[in-house]
Amino acid sequence: MEYITLPGTELKVSRICLGTMQFSNSWEWPCTQAQATAVVDAAMASGVNFFDTAQAYQVDGDRCSEKMLGIALGERRSEVVIASKFGLHAGEDQTVCDAAAVTQAIDDTLAALGTDYLDLMQIHWPGNIGYLGEQQADWLDAKEIVAALEVAVGAGKLKYYGLCNFGTGAKNASYLVRCHTKTGNFTKTGSGQTQEHHSKREAFFCRGPRCV
Repeated sequence: MEYITLPGTELKVSRICLGTMQFSNSWEWPCTQAQATAVVDAAMASGVNFFDTAQAYQVDGDRCSEKMLGIALGERRSEVVIASKFGLHAGEDQTVCDAAAVTQAIDDTLAALGTDYLDLMQIHWPGNIGYLGEQQADWLDAKEIVAALEVAVGAGKLKYYGLCNFGTGAKNASYLVRCHTKTGNFTKTGSGQTQEHHSKREAFFCRGPRCV
């Protein structure tokens, strides 16, 4: 297995990151805890130390993906890097999060995973901060969102935060976020893909002291 330092961070991660959206016994593709644990065991045996999950990977608020991943890792938490994402979405319907919702989402993620810190927390979709397509009327104050993330970093709950699914179609939204970090000096991001098919994804990159 090859390892890299995730740009903008001090996190050493495997080039392969295991996504855990399928960790649920209620989805279209059911997965038991035993199966999820077997997948995690096999991944770690192959050298994978990077795992991705999300608040949205759940059914009726059960946070199944995060919970199954946490149980599967057990006492091996310190051996891996975990990335999660806050914000729900269903097609074009994306929940808009204020600072209180962000803080609650972080706490709920930590509880579901059974850990007291998260390596990387990401805004899952532009709509989760009020950016819906080219409509800017409902944008939240990104300063409020970033401030909540910075508080979580200061409290030791997060090591880093970033963006997911913003891509080239939401450059203005990503700028809105990065201009409110402590330096606003971005050059790389660890999570900025478009919402297109994987084979057509483009990336734009930004980096701050804690935002990747």
